[in-house]
Amino acid sequence: MRPSGTYIIPAIHPASFFRNQTLAFTGIEDWKKAVRVQREGATLIHPPIERWQWEPKLCDVTRYFDTMYDDGLMPGALADPGPWSFDFEATLQRQVVCLALWSCDDPTQHKGICIPFLCQGGKRYWAPADELKVMSLLNDFFTDPIRGKVGHNIVGYDAGYPPFNKEQLIKLSWGINVQGIIGDTFVAHHTCFSELRHKLAVLASIGTDLGPYKLELWENDDDDDDDDDDKDANNFAYILERPDVKTRTYCLKDAFVPALVWSQLAQEMAP
Repeated sequence: MRPSGTYIIPAIHPASFFRNQTLAFTGIEDWKKAVRVQREGATLIHPPIERWQWEPKLCDVTRYFDTMYDDGLMPGALADPGPWSFDFEATLQRQVVCLALWSCDDPTQHKGICIPFLCQGGKRYWAPADELKVMSLLNDFFTDPIRGKVGHNIVGYDAGYPPFNKEQLIKLSWGINVQGIIGDTFVAHHTCFSELRHKLAVLASIGTDLGPYKLELWENDDDDDDDDDDKDANNFAYILERPDVKTRTYCLKDAFVPALVWSQLAQEMAP
């Protein structure tokens, strides 16, 4: 039995390096992580996720955006310099299920927020009047060029750049042209490490101390949920069948990972 306070870090077998040299980098990073975690513990993780983060009230959403600018010094000054990582969960029909935001400024201390729109089963999360207020806040955020934005494959799926964003999620669903995109971790990782895979799970494994959290969304909820074993973890046709807490905490972690690794990638790309 694993003693409390110890960690398991899966690693590629060293013999694999002789068959595929590109795996050597991942193996070296795994060993570096093992040494660091042994000495310092798991430091590259987010604070415990609280209920208000995945089941927010309107006041929680309003407060989150207000604190971006409210530093008590001068009107319009950014209290949190950002940038902010964002991630959507959506159905295959491009219906937004939820949106998560996480500051890239000291993300291991920051608490992100997940803003739901659809609940398990497809019911709307907000009352109509409240949803209008939430959408007004989101429109102000996404169209503000001062508040920088990053994410994983956001230029390919989530947001894109006008006028080449006609098929992107936020344009199709909300009609918003996102301003202030300063980076995409998918593109940055491909630029820095073109020989590696670029899925977010790979970035999470190399750049954070999170476990395989992407499997958690598709774990069985109880012993009677027999059909889940046949579900593909990449098939988001089933996203509205998942419990709200799983979907939204998953979305939060998908925003946390780019928030954390963006600074690492930006430093790697620096001249």
